[in-house]
Amino acid sequence: MPKINHVVLFGWTDSSTTDQRAACVAALHALPGLVPGLLTCTGGPQISPEPPGQGLDYGVVMTFADEAARDLYLTHPEHLRVIRDHIAPILGRVQVLDYAL
Repeated sequence: MPKINHVVLFGWTDSSTTDQRAACVAALHALPGLVPGLLTCTGGPQISPEPPGQGLDYGVVMTFADEAARDLYLTHPEHLRVIRDHIAPILGRVQVLDYAL
């Protein structure tokens, strides 16, 4: 089975703070050590000189061992905790795209 890249683009709310965004990023980047089959998490803020489509401010790419690992991640308690505690309070918009490697 091929590895899966899970791409998530976030648009933060105007009321989000630098500290909230930093805590969210740290929590996302800690997930590879907590979720089986999540191999890597890389990401960063939007820095393209091209127009930033739809106000998306930050992106992550997570690589999973396979589709089963990605599916496990979607309902994993650590992922759900990060959503609840860090992402949901500051999320204005989100776009997700998964593809096989």
